[in-house]
Amino acid sequence: MVLTNPKTICWDTNCFCAWFNKEVDRYDTRATIIEAAQNNEIKVYTSFLALAEIAKIPNEYPSEAEDTIAEFFKSRQYITLVSVDRSSHCERFKKKI
Repeated sequence: MVLTNPKTICWDTNCFCAWFNKEVDRYDTRATIIEAAQNNEIKVYTSFLALAEIAKIPNEYPSEAEDTIAEFFKSRQYITLVSVDRSSHCERFKKKI
């Protein structure tokens, strides 16, 4: 079902770490959220700061981790990146929650 006003969710660093690290107790929940976002049932927001914080994935060299993360976000248009600017984006985002 496609909603006309999808629910919004904010993912912080820990959500992406659970996804990239395939954490046993959290990966399936993240996969469900991503599937719902792909189906336009929810919208996922995150900050550019979260991208910087997840730039290191265990067992990968830094350049490979950066490539993995970049490809993840390029192929997932349903994740909206927001600036870390309290006076504009964050206050507007807070109202959506």
